[in-house]
Amino acid sequence: MCGFFQVIQRNSPIDRERFHLALSSMKNRGPDQSGTHFSEKKIYSAKGEETVHLAFGHQRLSILDISDRSRQPFSRGSDVLLYNGEIYNYRELNTALTTNGIAMQTSGGLRWGCFVRSAHPALAQWGKAAWSRWPHLMVGVGDATRSTVAIA
Repeated sequence: MCGFFQVIQRNSPIDRERFHLALSSMKNRGPDQSGTHFSEKKIYSAKGEETVHLAFGHQRLSILDISDRSRQPFSRGSDVLLYNGEIYNYRELNTALTTNGIAMQTSGGLRWGCFVRSAHPALAQWGKAAWSRWPHLMVGVGDATRSTVAIA
């Protein structure tokens, strides 16, 4: 099964070489693809302005969907997503989303679209209970605009 991890730290940049070394140590978890995403965000706290540095790493084992479209971490705008597991109910999610006018494309698009396009609205609507809609997943979601990271 795939493997992923995140590093979040304030006021000191993430050592990318060390991060890549740590990610490569998980290659046996996902030998098919490796991906990273690095970002930073200025925040204001009681200490004043600080910079939060984020790093997301993923080792992919391709099982049902072998397309490059499903390479992780996914990023769109300020959102970053990685997950581990299979979305076995992607057909149900696809039906629910297309009923609401969201067109899906390839199987990679189904997986990406079903989870990502529904994750933020579902979390806003149902809060923590939304995670039950994606059984069999371990998920990391980062949003630099809102300075949030959710791991479930």
